[in-house]
Amino acid sequence: MTPERVTAILEAYGASPARWPEAERDAMLALMSEQPDLFAKAQAGEAALDALLEESVAQPSDLLEARLMRSLPRPAPVSRGWSWRAPAAMAAAVLLAVSIGFGSGLVGAPVSDPQGIEDLYADAYYSYGMDWSSYYSEGSDG
Repeated sequence: MTPERVTAILEAYGASPARWPEAERDAMLALMSEQPDLFAKAQAGEAALDALLEESVAQPSDLLEARLMRSLPRPAPVSRGWSWRAPAAMAAAVLLAVSIGFGSGLVGAPVSDPQGIEDLYADAYYSYGMDWSSYYSEGSDG
C-alpha cells in the first residue's frame, strides 16, 4: 500500500473505514496508524466533506417528499351534514317499483263487463274485415 493509494481511496470513498474496499482496508489502516501525521489532514478534510454531503443529501429528499405530497390530488371533503340525495333516490326507486308493479298487474287484469271480454276475444281470434253485427247479434241471444 502506497501513500498515493491511501490518498486516492480517501478521496474516492471518504473518511469512514466502513466505506473503503475490504481488500485494502487492513493495509490502509496499518499504514495510516504507522504515519498518522501524513494522513490526518487528508482524513479530516474528507470527514468534513462526508458530513457536508450527508447533510445535503437529507434536505433534497425532504424537499422531494414535500413536493410529491403537494402534487397529490386532494380528497374531496366529506359532508358531515344531512343530504337530501339518498332519501330522494330511495323514494324514486320505491315509486318506480310500485308503478312497474301496478302497471304489470293491469296488463292481464280481467275486464268486468262481459261485452268487453267478447270484444277482446273477437279482436284476438277473428279478422278485422268481418261483419261484427252478426257476432253481436249471436251473443245477445244466449
